[in-house]
Amino acid sequence: MPANKKYLLKSGWARASKVIAAILGGLVVSCALHVLFGLLLDAEIMILSIWFTFPITWAFVITLVYWIKSPWKVWGMIASISLMASVTIYLIKT
Repeated sequence: MPANKKYLLKSGWARASKVIAAILGGLVVSCALHVLFGLLLDAEIMILSIWFTFPITWAFVITLVYWIKSPWKVWGMIASISLMASVTIYLIKT
C-alpha cells in the first residue's frame, strides 16, 4: 500500500537532511550517551551492556528523527543532546 502523498516531504534537501540526521546524528547521540553512561557507571558493566543498548538507542533516535517534521528541529535536537552530553563528560573528567 503506497504512502499518502500529503504526509511525505516535498523538498529533496529536507528529505536528504533527515536521512543524514537519522543515520549520522543517531550514531553521534548514541555514542555520546554511552560514553557519558560509561563514565557514570562501572566501565565493565557498560562494555557488556553496550552490545544490547547501542543498537536500541540508535534505532530510537532514528525513529524520533522521522517523527519530527522539521529538519531544523531534528538537527537542533541532535546538537543539543550531543552538546549537553559532551559538556557533562568534560565536567566529570575535570
